[in-house]
Amino acid sequence: MKRVIVFTAPSLHPREAKKLLRAEYHPPVRRGDILNVIRKSANIIVIIDGIFHHEPAVAHKEIIEALKRGV
Repeated sequence: MKRVIVFTAPSLHPREAKKLLRAEYHPPVRRGDILNVIRKSANIIVIIDGIFHHEPAVAHKEIIEALKRGV
């Protein structure tokens, strides 16, 4: 079974999202989160919400690395 990781809230609350998709739900993505989940064998990553002002935002290099690995 594929491991699907979804970063969401507040745009779409995980409680509501679970009605649509069976996945692991995480808080909004921030720097380092993508690298962390691809190391743990994520197959699909969905980014709905992210952190941008209070902490470092997810880096484009993390997303590129995930794409290179076929995630």
